[in-house]
Amino acid sequence: MLVCPGCRGTYATTLNKGVTKFTLFFVPLFPAGTRYALTCKWCGKTSPISKEEAEQLQAQAQLQPQQDLRS
Repeated sequence: MLVCPGCRGTYATTLNKGVTKFTLFFVPLFPAGTRYALTCKWCGKTSPISKEEAEQLQAQAQLQPQQDLRS
């Protein structure tokens, strides 16, 4: 969990990846740009982050064991 810049709480966040594609006559041809952002699940504030930060967060998430919420 990370500190949200909007509500200043430590709530769960979602990592979002947005890809802009070059289109020709409404047909997507190739990616033209990529953006990453974190969204707070409590307040909904979205904050842009760099590609390096996104890759680091993904690596940390893969190393942490998944919690079983049913117990």
